[in-house]
Amino acid sequence: NLLGVSYDNTNLSGKNFEFNDKKSMGLNGFGVEYTHGFGLSSTNPMYLELGAKFNMGFGSNTDEGYELKMQMMRLSVPVSYAWRFGLGDGMALTPYAGIDFRFNVLGRVNEIEPNGDESGWNSVFSKDDMGEDDTWNRFQMGWHVGARFEYSRVFLGVSYGTDFIKAYK
Repeated sequence: NLLGVSYDNTNLSGKNFEFNDKKSMGLNGFGVEYTHGFGLSSTNPMYLELGAKFNMGFGSNTDEGYELKMQMMRLSVPVSYAWRFGLGDGMALTPYAGIDFRFNVLGRVNEIEPNGDESGWNSVFSKDDMGEDDTWNRFQMGWHVGARFEYSRVFLGVSYGTDFIKAYK
């Protein structure tokens, strides 16, 4: 069982994300997660890991005096296959790979004009706020890979992933 906190960086990009020349926006945030491993073999250290992660991300972007602020909250359920390599003296390395199921709880934007006028916070999931073509998906699915280093029940890990079902059309 693992209980942890994480720094999260989310990159939002796409052909219709037209706020700046780069067509992308980064969100910095943090997450709280729980993972439980189920042994798949009595002779090999193979595991099926199921978990839950709640994360929040915040960011802003400017373009020609306009500023776009964004806030996201998401609940993810990662399902991973992991193999734990014991390194001796309470150390281990665990690479893993799997899929994520994600529900976007909150997503909102606020556009600020150069004169200081604000649009107010608008939900990216609302057709009334965003229009028919710019409404985001509540549900996403993707993949991830990563590795954790363990020393005396303290874990340090790194992971990367992307989505099959994107947040933004």
